[in-house]
Amino acid sequence: MGRLTRLHAVEGADYPKTLIVVVPGLFANSLAEQTCPHFMEWIQHCHAVLKPSLEVWAYLHDIKVKSIQSWELVCEAGRELYHELVTLCEDRVEDLDCNVITIGYRLGAFMLKKAIIEAYPQRSHDGESALLQCLDTMVMIGDPTLKDANREEWSSLVRKFLLLFSNQLPSEICCGQAVYCMKVISDRFEEITMYSRLFHISSSSVKSKPFFRRSETKYEGCVCDASVTVRKWTTADLDEVLSGDEGEQKQCVFHRQSKYHRKLDMIAANQWEP
Repeated sequence: MGRLTRLHAVEGADYPKTLIVVVPGLFANSLAEQTCPHFMEWIQHCHAVLKPSLEVWAYLHDIKVKSIQSWELVCEAGRELYHELVTLCEDRVEDLDCNVITIGYRLGAFMLKKAIIEAYPQRSHDGESALLQCLDTMVMIGDPTLKDANREEWSSLVRKFLLLFSNQLPSEICCGQAVYCMKVISDRFEEITMYSRLFHISSSSVKSKPFFRRSETKYEGCVCDASVTVRKWTTADLDEVLSGDEGEQKQCVFHRQSKYHRKLDMIAANQWEP
């Protein structure tokens, strides 16, 4: 279904000091299409700044939402990602001083949450313990908030984060019952207490320009009009908004001119301090 693939290798050393693992959204022809070009430019920028100590991996998968059964594939991918992350840490983490940063992009955020849910009950085992201890930062990008109080909005929220319009899929695929497994993943993730910082980058709008039509600041998949929150010490902390001093952000949060860019650089470098 999927596999972890190395995008940028560490230079001049056997093991990296920082591992970034990207979990993208729906299957596409390239990782830039699964995320957005600005995000990929930011990853390239991080590697240029932090090399030779940074290594970047991506979980490449072939998931497309075509039927109700597609949601079960997301759960299966999360379980598979769990095993891949444990194996990656066993192979590429020399000691617990290594910082692991995971980034879930849209649908990938649910796969990442599912992987953590699977790993957490096994935390007494060496492999899972190493993963959870090294997992310094989690970044969730563009995943919708599914709560009982907004159940009537689930269909539209899911379509937006999948970058779909109402006429692109049968209505039952995005109905509340069909996406309930996504809510279960979110709820179970909220029950976990980990000593990791959790950044959530959310967007209230969908950029629907075709990928091949270039704009100065916007592509399909861009996370614009964004708000950023953080849980400082553990995943059980309350969300703290980081957007208050940034003003209105109409361009992609990962654009090089975004006012969030410096904060994102600090997160990648493990220099962000609460």
